[in-house]
Amino acid sequence: MVELNVSDPENPVLVVTKGSDVIKMPVYKNIAELNGKVIKMSGLTLYNGVKTFVPQEAVDLIK
Repeated sequence: MVELNVSDPENPVLVVTKGSDVIKMPVYKNIAELNGKVIKMSGLTLYNGVKTFVPQEAVDLIK
């Protein structure tokens, strides 16, 4: 499941759940939190108001 958490409009967070794994990626930042462990990525999570774009590293984390 993929959702964009905008409970704090200034700091939206993309949340991806696959099985028991949960990855949270704050928009416009280069970090991801996988099951509570913070991982620094080389690219940013971006949101253009319609679509969200994540670095390949984020995709690899949730595979």
